[in-house]
Amino acid sequence: MTRIRKTLIGILAAAATLSGAAADPLWIMERDESALEFVIDLGGSEIVGAFADWTAEIDFDPAIPGNASLRVEINMQSVSVDDPRAQALGDTTWLSVEDHPTAVFAATGFDWSPDTGALDVNGTLTLRDIAAPLVLSGTLNIADGRGEADITGVILRLTHDVGIGQDAVGAEVLLRARVVAAAED
Repeated sequence: MTRIRKTLIGILAAAATLSGAAADPLWIMERDESALEFVIDLGGSEIVGAFADWTAEIDFDPAIPGNASLRVEINMQSVSVDDPRAQALGDTTWLSVEDHPTAVFAATGFDWSPDTGALDVNGTLTLRDIAAPLVLSGTLNIADGRGEADITGVILRLTHDVGIGQDAVGAEVLLRARVVAAAED
């Protein structure tokens, strides 16, 4: 075998080994058991809303949580609220779902303690084409290849130009998520 051919085979073998070692396990979200909600203050009343259509790509090795990645895509047109006073939420002053049909939360690396389940995910929320940092905190418990996370975060709505000039609505929006996922075989 020529020296060039041996070198090429060695490079290809090393690349295959490295690419296989770098991939974290993929977790598949169980849609029927997961939920994405938000809570707003409207004139002193708590209003709960939800998104019916969203996906989560989760690459996570529990042994190396710092290498994890998460990408959540939210179909903004799937928003619903439990109060008739907030039915305009999809309009241009608020979420502007026609002009901005998708919001994305992306994060790399989890701060997770398997002993306590404590979880912090530092990422970026892109809403109305405006990207801003968002920290999600809560718990993640894993048993038998199944993970259950309950997390919350606070979105400053004015950072994303949501509801500008609408002072009857609180500036902070509480995000609540329950994500149930199974490790891919």
